[in-house]
Amino acid sequence: MGPQTSGTVPVLAPSSSPQSLAIIRRWLDKCLSEHTNCQNGNSALPSRLLDVGPADGSKEPRIVCQSNIGDQKARYLALSYCWGRTTKQSPWTLRTTNIDRLSRGVPSNQLPQTFQDVIKIMRALKERFVWIDALCIIQDSPDDWAQEAASMARVYQNALVTLISPAPDPEESLFSARNEFLTQPACLRLNSFSRTAVVRFHPVLPHWSYSSVPGTGWQEEPGLEAKLPTRKRAWCLQEYELSCRTIMFTTHQFAWVCRQM
Repeated sequence: MGPQTSGTVPVLAPSSSPQSLAIIRRWLDKCLSEHTNCQNGNSALPSRLLDVGPADGSKEPRIVCQSNIGDQKARYLALSYCWGRTTKQSPWTLRTTNIDRLSRGVPSNQLPQTFQDVIKIMRALKERFVWIDALCIIQDSPDDWAQEAASMARVYQNALVTLISPAPDPEESLFSARNEFLTQPACLRLNSFSRTAVVRFHPVLPHWSYSSVPGTGWQEEPGLEAKLPTRKRAWCLQEYELSCRTIMFTTHQFAWVCRQM
């Protein structure tokens, strides 16, 4: 009997769904428990962090100083992104005039969409702290900027994981609208005289090609990868190279990169 297609194909969840974000948690837990090459340093926490509050969202995020965090070895994530149209005078950046107010609470709906998405991811992962330069460096203080810029390498080296945004501007979403039809696997049911087997096919994404180099597999064409905003910024290159673990958000999927896998 010839092959017959099966109508039972798993439904692909949107990239911002709890099901998708749970994949990041599984990747992270696996890396922390099994990867001997992925060891963070033991340096002190950054001077400031954004505390996103409890996972249920019952409290607004707020800026916290290192001295106010009881556990000096607390874990934190970091964000790598492009500022785009953002300036140091943007209403939501940390400045000497609003640091007291933002230390009491940062209304999430007043933040750019990328930052709102980061908070959603943090709460889904049940992690409390994240470092975002626009919110953790006093933008109108040359002294603070010079001090924090000098330690930025350690910030990314010691981050639990770095989230890399695909957007050219933080006003855009970290989650690209994914065409679920393009990434939905198809099942082919094969019937023979003795047994039945089901083979699942994963479609090749647009502009992706297969590399025969061991350990690389499917990847975006070099020309398209080079066009990503974070690939054109020296700061972002440093943030990617220094991070122990990264989650790259692309138009179709999340991509995990760590020192072992």
